[in-house]
Amino acid sequence: MMKPLINFLLPAIFLSLVFVCDASNSSDDSGCVDAKKCSRDGGVLLPAWKPVEDISGGQKVLRATVYLLGLFYLFAGVSVIADIFMESIEVITSQTYLKTYPSGKTYEVKVWNETVANLTLMALGSSAPEILLATIEIMGNEFQAGELGPGTTVGSAAFNLLVISAVCVSSIKDGNIKKINNYPVFLCTSIWSLFAYVWLYLMIVVISKEVIEIWEGALTLGFFVIFIVNAYLIDIYGHHLVRFVERKVMTVKSVDENGNEMSTSMKSLENGNGNAVFDNLDSTTHLNHTDNARREVAQPRMKTTNNTRAEIVKVLNRNRKVYAHDRVMFKEKSIEDVTGLLVEGRGKAYYRKHKADIEHKKREYEVLVEQMMRSMESVNQHASERNVIFPDPLTTKFPESVGRAKIMLCRDGPFIHTTTRCKFRTADGKAISDRTAQMKIGESPDYIHTEGTVTFFPKETIKWVYVEICDDAEYEEDEDFYIELWDLEEIPCKDPRYKSPILKDKRIQCTILDDDHFGMFEFIAPEVEVSENSGIATLKILRLKGCQGHIRLTFDVDQGSAVSDRDFVAPRYREIYFRDKQLESEMEIQILNNLELQKDVTKSFVVRLTALRLLSSDENLTEESKPEIGQCNQCQISITSAGHDESSMDLLLSKSDEGPNGSYMVQFKNICKIHSDDNPEPLSCWDIFIFIFLLPFKVLFALVPPPGLWGGFPCFVAAICVIGGMTAIIGDLASFFGCTVGLKDSVTAITIVALGTSLPDTFASKVAAQNDRYADSSLGNITGSNAVNVFLGVGVAWFVAAVVNRAKYDQDFVVPEGDLGISVAVFLALACVGFAVLIGRRVLFKAELGGPDMPKYVSCAMLVFLWVTYITVSTMNAYCLF
Repeated sequence: MMKPLINFLLPAIFLSLVFVCDASNSSDDSGCVDAKKCSRDGGVLLPAWKPVEDISGGQKVLRATVYLLGLFYLFAGVSVIADIFMESIEVITSQTYLKTYPSGKTYEVKVWNETVANLTLMALGSSAPEILLATIEIMGNEFQAGELGPGTTVGSAAFNLLVISAVCVSSIKDGNIKKINNYPVFLCTSIWSLFAYVWLYLMIVVISKEVIEIWEGALTLGFFVIFIVNAYLIDIYGHHLVRFVERKVMTVKSVDENGNEMSTSMKSLENGNGNAVFDNLDSTTHLNHTDNARREVAQPRMKTTNNTRAEIVKVLNRNRKVYAHDRVMFKEKSIEDVTGLLVEGRGKAYYRKHKADIEHKKREYEVLVEQMMRSMESVNQHASERNVIFPDPLTTKFPESVGRAKIMLCRDGPFIHTTTRCKFRTADGKAISDRTAQMKIGESPDYIHTEGTVTFFPKETIKWVYVEICDDAEYEEDEDFYIELWDLEEIPCKDPRYKSPILKDKRIQCTILDDDHFGMFEFIAPEVEVSENSGIATLKILRLKGCQGHIRLTFDVDQGSAVSDRDFVAPRYREIYFRDKQLESEMEIQILNNLELQKDVTKSFVVRLTALRLLSSDENLTEESKPEIGQCNQCQISITSAGHDESSMDLLLSKSDEGPNGSYMVQFKNICKIHSDDNPEPLSCWDIFIFIFLLPFKVLFALVPPPGLWGGFPCFVAAICVIGGMTAIIGDLASFFGCTVGLKDSVTAITIVALGTSLPDTFASKVAAQNDRYADSSLGNITGSNAVNVFLGVGVAWFVAAVVNRAKYDQDFVVPEGDLGISVAVFLALACVGFAVLIGRRVLFKAELGGPDMPKYVSCAMLVFLWVTYITVSTMNAYCLF
């Protein structure tokens, strides 16, 4: 982070100083340029550097250099403590509770609404220096107005909206696009951010000109509450309006050959669009994927993260089909998708903490992709030279009440423009067909014998085989039958490289699940071995002998040689829920690495299924069909030393979802780390310099309570106190620097201070834009933070000052219009143009970020030009150069 900070901040400061010094020297003697004089009493915390007056030019250069380097050093320190502060906020806002719905299902729900959290705590975290600077400046000036705090608020808003947006727009490469997902909330916060600065202008220029009344300060704080409530309501109910508009305006209907209307998605299916069929696979197959239960709500019980092996493999399998003939694209797209999956839903707090590590993690994720590519070589080896027909998956399950079962056949290879035919037929296992049942007295069929031919027409890659399943009211054990593939033929093409197609697998196993029984529940294995580095132990629970009804299982954890809260974290809520027709579920138990486990030593604990309860009433419940716990009702988790770990995926997943640090010992150990654990690159001279440069801050901030301690609140309070103290020093140094070189506080605020406090968010937003699936984390927080800066930062400071001036001095709180009024007016005009650019990109390219190179860079240049215009006009106005 430090290298971009130096490369960006110092040239900007240098150019502004050259301009200001030239303007100052060329000014007339009318007193238009009011050079700030240094106070003999010093600042809020720092004493004055004496003598204050009659100092030589060399002393001015020395003092200005010291002040500037001090500001730069403190900006770096504020960035470090702000990351800790944001991590504590992430801990606070990630707290959950159990919510039971009228259907009887219980889910884990976040205490904080995401929008409310982003606009309150997250905005406070990213804008804490600006907010605290406005308050501390007024308190240090004996509750009289200053230029540094409000100027920094406006300057930071301009930088956030224009420069950070430009960085995010240009950071998406290769023509990719990313859009804001929660657009109603973005529009709401955008309007409120503009209104905030309109209200700021009205207070100082129009309403009781240059006087801030108590009611104005109180109303400003009231606007903050109204803003939060409005955004919350938009977040909750805005999607209903969006869906209504999409149904009424965006739904395109077509007419089939019989004159019947059908939706666009139905038309794509009828036209044999393999990709459309594949995209709708999850919604059409009910039990082929065990995570269907998780799609009903965002966060069900016992499913705490998206970082599971099954979901990563699912992403890679999808890319395998899309990029079957392009190994390079498959690898690049898979790394991007896996990275996005592992950071999906993260807030800006996560990106501020991990901005330096995510690029290193990407390199490690290549290991996962390479493993997947090697596992697919058995197909790709043949598919590179001939067509291959194969089932996906090789085994499938469905309930007997499914009616018509669907089994997917795939075609892969270089000659999919040909026509390929494959015959199929069903064969009995434990399940018998109607043909077999006719020959056995008293036997009822389990399925209808089916045989036929599957034809892949040119460019088709997916076909379905349908088998009718017979349902009866009697309980039966789960039974299997098979689908056999044979007699593969293909119309040859004229390509000289052509080779005849092959069948990869000739037999598909199909299992019919009896759904007249409510099921028997047991662990898939009596013992699971995990490494102490794995981070998570995943236990799979199966539902056998039926799949009917909603079931709640309770379990208990018995300590063995492994001790709770030292070797593992026992779940607080010990319940697992099965939906109707759900066959599998998972529980995840956090494994702790306390660095005490020696090689060849294991520790273990046991998880036991203790009871179950049927949540859905059913008239067909009998003694024989009632749910029960099977024989494999307990699972022993053995924790092995890290030296035995051979699963790179488990290790990577644990790294990608590190929990918050809750130990002082870990904090002090991290002081000595030059590189993070995820950075495999060798140390450079720059790394060592930055380590030494930031070492005093690391030692000091290690005394701050860890973010994971007591829900993050001690860290929150301590960090904001530290930021407040450092902000007071920054204000003093900025004021001293301005008075030394003759730079007005209003110009110092919008250039040096605004840039220094906003650059950490710039880097975090860029990382979020490149790695998150949507643009909400990168762009969505900008507008909210800009509004909060006025309503909370300026509102608190001016309200308190107005009250104190009236109560203690019996006078009005005066805020001179000065340079602030013009600065706000210019920002408002340019902000409207900036929003027009973003909205125009949404209309033209369906997304705010990325897109074709030429429009992307033009948009970026326009936004940067708007910011340069704001700095130039505001500075020229401050020095009366108009």
